[in-house]
Amino acid sequence: MFHCSREVRAEFIRHALDDDGWVDKYSRNVGIGLAVDKSLAKQPNLLLDDKKLIESLNIDALGPYLECYYKRKDGRETSRWRIIVKGKKNFLELLKCPPVLDYKRRNLETITNSFVQDQFSRKKCFSI
Repeated sequence: MFHCSREVRAEFIRHALDDDGWVDKYSRNVGIGLAVDKSLAKQPNLLLDDKKLIESLNIDALGPYLECYYKRKDGRETSRWRIIVKGKKNFLELLKCPPVLDYKRRNLETITNSFVQDQFSRKKCFSI
């Protein structure tokens, strides 16, 4: 997957956002989450690979972060992990391969257009 063309990698991320992701207008972030068995004491490889694919599209991703532990109805203990994308520059790159689901695409366009000023961080200029 990592050696495929940009279009194939973008299509993979597009479907990951549609299936396991969210676009939050209120906190202005985009993320992909994954729930795994709590006995897995390290970051899930699937999310690490998703992050590498996202970064190969010139999009900065944060994480994976452990969001929480919870007990499922069947009694198994589970941990929920997530990676997050923030910032106008990254959202503009995501809009080059927008989610297929209409409401997620509209939300991504809304938060991208809601940035009004630039923020300087890590010697780079980001819009906030």
